[in-house]
Amino acid sequence: PYTQLNSGHRDGIVSIRAQAHFGARTVIGSANAGAMKAFRGLLKIVRSGETIGITPDGPSGPRMRVKPGIVTIASKTGVPILPLTFSVKRCRVLPSWDRFILPYPFTRGHYAWGEPIYVPKDLDEETLEVTRQFVEDQLYALTVSADAKYGHPPILQAKEVDS
Repeated sequence: PYTQLNSGHRDGIVSIRAQAHFGARTVIGSANAGAMKAFRGLLKIVRSGETIGITPDGPSGPRMRVKPGIVTIASKTGVPILPLTFSVKRCRVLPSWDRFILPYPFTRGHYAWGEPIYVPKDLDEETLEVTRQFVEDQLYALTVSADAKYGHPPILQAKEVDS
C-alpha cells in the first residue's frame, strides 16, 4: 500500500483522483491547513510499515524548496527519505507557481531516485535545517539531471524557503 500527502484544495483534489486510479490512498493536509492531523496520520502510516509520498515543496511552495516536515517525519520514524523525481520526453510546463509538468499522452518518461537519506533521531534546529537543505539539494540535482536527459532546461528554484 502507498499513501500520498495531498492538499485539500482544488488542484490537490485533481491529484487525489488521478492517484486513486493507481491504488494510492491519501492523507489530506498542508503546512497551512490540517498540518498536525496530517502529520500524525503520516507517522501512524509509516510506523505500520507502509510507504508514504510527500511533495516536499507543499501545495503552495515556494517551488522546489523542501519544507521541514519531511525531515521531521524521517527523524521521528527512523525511515529514510528516498529522493524521487520523474521526467518525460514531451510535456507542457504549466505557468503555475510550481511549473507543473503535464506529460503529453503516450510520451516516454522515467523515474529517477537517489540514495536513501537517513535522518538522526534527535534534531536540533540547526541539524534540521542542514538536513532539510541537503534533501533539497539532492532532490533538485536529481530533477535537473532527469530533465536534462530529455533536453529540458532546469526549472529554477524559487528564491526563499517558507519555514
